[in-house]
Amino acid sequence: FKPYGVGYVELPGGVRVEGRLTESDPGKLHIGMPMEVVFAPFRLDADGNEVISFFFRPLD
Repeated sequence: FKPYGVGYVELPGGVRVEGRLTESDPGKLHIGMPMEVVFAPFRLDADGNEVISFFFRPLD
């Protein structure tokens, strides 16, 4: 098991989405920081194929 961050990200228009974060160090995250959505492998399915999901990544 590898720890991962989860957070609520507010999108334009005020909609909030819960999702995994690419950053898991709480010291590098803060409320209100800008994020972008990225797509990356999440896990393998029963046949060994990569399952792609969305993640939120802090903007530098």
